[in-house]
Amino acid sequence: ATGVDASAMVVVAASALYAIETLDLYLLTLAACEAAEAACLTYFILEYLARWWAARWSPSHLLTPLSLLDLVSIVGWTPGPLLGELDDRLRFLSLLRVLRLLRLVRFSRSFDEFAKIAELLGVRGPDGGAVREWQFRAFRVFFSLACVFFVAAGLVYEAEHRTNPGFGNYFDALYFVCTTLTTVGFGDVVPETAPGKAIVSLAILTGAAVVPLELSELARSLADAGEDG
Repeated sequence: ATGVDASAMVVVAASALYAIETLDLYLLTLAACEAAEAACLTYFILEYLARWWAARWSPSHLLTPLSLLDLVSIVGWTPGPLLGELDDRLRFLSLLRVLRLLRLVRFSRSFDEFAKIAELLGVRGPDGGAVREWQFRAFRVFFSLACVFFVAAGLVYEAEHRTNPGFGNYFDALYFVCTTLTTVGFGDVVPETAPGKAIVSLAILTGAAVVPLELSELARSLADAGEDG
């Protein structure tokens, strides 16, 4: 697999491990998950250092948005395994683990980058040729939804699970976010803390602002593709 393939797979795996580890697991299963997450952390650190080395160890490189996202992937995981039980003053660092999925934003910044990655992965257009712009826009819609749902669920879980039994694991929070953002709203699970309510409100506003914009771009790309035949 290429470096791009590996990076994307590790990000997805690390994000999935975060969710799985919130379940009531057998000790052996939990240990296996922690070992896998340690491997992901090692990969993140090596990739972070490699990117910095490629930038000739420039301090300004560390302040770029993508480098900061890479750093979040490392810092958000480190305190728990390395320092044992988190001090209450450091618990906010666990929130950073939720933001790992945003590392994939480097694969969706522009059509040219998406086309290069699609070529590496062997993804083709409908006619068997190069990918089309509407495919890039469709990916952006899916990616935006995935980020809003995954990140919002993780943040709500971190804000609620210590005091709210309705959020016993990540998937309870994901269920709540799905029913809330799709306006179904069963009302069987609700946030009780002020941070939890604020996160939900922000997620709703973010979804309302980002998703329609991406959908409009997708519709425009499909219309242009239709005109081009």
